[in-house]
Amino acid sequence: MEKEVFAARLKRIRKERCYTQEELAKITKISVQTIRNYEQGNNEPVAVYLLELAKTLDVTPDYLLLGEENMNTYTKAIEAELKQLSEFEKIKEIKAQELNATILSHLELSEELVTSIKDAWEEMKLFTREKEDNNGNKIVEESYCTRNYVREIILRYCQNRTYFKTKFEIQDGMILNMKQE
Repeated sequence: MEKEVFAARLKRIRKERCYTQEELAKITKISVQTIRNYEQGNNEPVAVYLLELAKTLDVTPDYLLLGEENMNTYTKAIEAELKQLSEFEKIKEIKAQELNATILSHLELSEELVTSIKDAWEEMKLFTREKEDNNGNKIVEESYCTRNYVREIILRYCQNRTYFKTKFEIQDGMILNMKQE
């Protein structure tokens, strides 16, 4: 049996709860068109909408997003996607996004994840500054990438994942991980 994707899972659960798309839209204050797009597989939900849908449909956000799959799958996807960022300006743009108060319960923000992304960015020297000494020689300073900074980028990226994947042409981490297996 093929794995059930978010779009099919949302539609199935909505019907099991006897909601029309219009009723679900009214209760969640999410537009009918957005719900249609989700059910057609055209978009992934932003964190606020995911939580509202999960609450209304009486399921956890992680179940709605990933089903019975191991939650580690989502975390690995985020890791694979963020490691594709190879320009500091893109990271800076993500950091500039306002962080809302929504808790991303489907994200396992482990120290291992933070370290992995931090190490990848440091290896690409994205956070290394160069300056000149008094003789005009270039001096490379140590990285100024902190763990807290990386955590903030991860959270902001996840809240706007679909937008950033499209804008920065990031390959979907779920697909990348499936290819590696």
